[in-house]
Amino acid sequence: MSKEGYIPRRSEITYKLESVLLGKLPVKYEAVGLEHFTELERLLENGNTGFVTPDHRTYADIASGAVIMFKEKKGSLIRKGVFIISQKYIDRELSDFFLRGINVIPMISPTMKDDPRQTEVNMAGLRAVRNRPDGTLFVLTPEAERIKTGKMEKARRESTSFWHVKRNVYLFLVAFERTEVQWPPGKKGTLHYWFGGGMLHKMRVIFGKPIEVKKMDQIVNYLAQNYDGFDRKQLSVDMAMRGIAILHLTQGDKKYVEGSYYEDLMRDLSSKSWLFLKPEELTKFDPSRKRGV
Repeated sequence: MSKEGYIPRRSEITYKLESVLLGKLPVKYEAVGLEHFTELERLLENGNTGFVTPDHRTYADIASGAVIMFKEKKGSLIRKGVFIISQKYIDRELSDFFLRGINVIPMISPTMKDDPRQTEVNMAGLRAVRNRPDGTLFVLTPEAERIKTGKMEKARRESTSFWHVKRNVYLFLVAFERTEVQWPPGKKGTLHYWFGGGMLHKMRVIFGKPIEVKKMDQIVNYLAQNYDGFDRKQLSVDMAMRGIAILHLTQGDKKYVEGSYYEDLMRDLSSKSWLFLKPEELTKFDPSRKRGV
């Protein structure tokens, strides 16, 4: 029998052990935009809902990302946050063991059409998001699966449903780079990260300024009303991912955007309206403050 809806932390011991372990791992990283956490925390304290919205290359995004949070004294956000994850990780005994230390909402991907639980589980998940108190921080990766090409991939249009069941929502965009070097795809990637020195390859994480969904929707509505061929739900999630692409282009490595769906989207938008810049115009800007470890 599958677990559905909101599943609160089931083991304080697991959380404490994981927080201690993660805080001590020798992960090499460069963090950009840490100053934006101050605004995120203020927004949450004032009753706004937040969605941490990262791109997702490998399992190192999760492991190294958590390490950074604890090392940068932001572990309380992990403790209080709610992670929207794939149901398969709850179904598997080993991965479910490690998930006992955090709050989760399981979902079944729209691509898994053969799973008879899909409608029931996903509706329960949306209700759970809607019913969580104002000021909750959720974590959601919009891309359909971990990126295997290295390039940003088209995100799931269904992702936008989560941030539209709440009012006063802000997205906290996060761009990961070189986590695919720390933890390569495939079965050997796990061994490389934990035992082969993978975590010693410096990765970069770029935190963006929180974006208000209401203001983003104004742009989506303008485009959908004035230009043919835009799916509002897809465009909504694409605008969020465009924000992540901008983080790569302006403060990171443009290779994650070049040749991707989002480079094409950005060129299309720039051809339609003066509101949008081309990718090569964005790369002219200087990076914000960085902090390396």
